[in-house]
Amino acid sequence: MRAADPAAPVRGAGDAARFFVGRAHGAMPATVDGTAGALVHTPQGARIALSFTVAGDRIIAIEAIMDPGESIVIEPVG
Repeated sequence: MRAADPAAPVRGAGDAARFFVGRAHGAMPATVDGTAGALVHTPQGARIALSFTVAGDRIIAIEAIMDPGESIVIEPVG
């Protein structure tokens, strides 16, 4: 389950899937600094870049970057 600290990592495939339920509707495929990822625009106007670490055919880590600045290269896919 989600830890009380919002910055605490979510671990395990099941807990990660539950964390993203209802939150990923606006996610658009993108590359983030050259790696697989997604870009999310929230209804409140925030931008969130999601950078995926992939091993084989599985996402093994997701880094969320709130309101990414100019130092991060985000390229929409598709």
